[in-house]
Amino acid sequence: MQNHTHICFLDNKLINLVTPLLDTHIPSNEVIVFVEQTELAKLDAIRAVLNPRGICLNFKVMPQTRNTEELVSYFHQEIDSLVTHNHKTLYAFNASCGDRQHVLAMYEVVRAYEFECFMVEPNSDELHW
Repeated sequence: MQNHTHICFLDNKLINLVTPLLDTHIPSNEVIVFVEQTELAKLDAIRAVLNPRGICLNFKVMPQTRNTEELVSYFHQEIDSLVTHNHKTLYAFNASCGDRQHVLAMYEVVRAYEFECFMVEPNSDELHW
């Protein structure tokens, strides 16, 4: 069985992170959430929703920088490590969550790896690939 992993950021709109994972039309059995150190406690609530459905939540703590070059470099290292160690996994980037600077830096990286990208339109709850 092929692993389907979503990659995303944590923000205050948890619905945009959780909804695509629970949608039966979108394969997913894992999510990797990039978080800031101060957000770690929020992961327990998400894990409580996902674990009973068989979806594993993993996380990566991001560096506390707003320097775009540093963020892109960090994301390249992390994504390269994921792809190298899990080359049979299909990845999708959920661009619905996180601040714009993080999302844009990650988008630049995941496009280089040809990951699928999607976002949930907050006003209509529609999914766009």
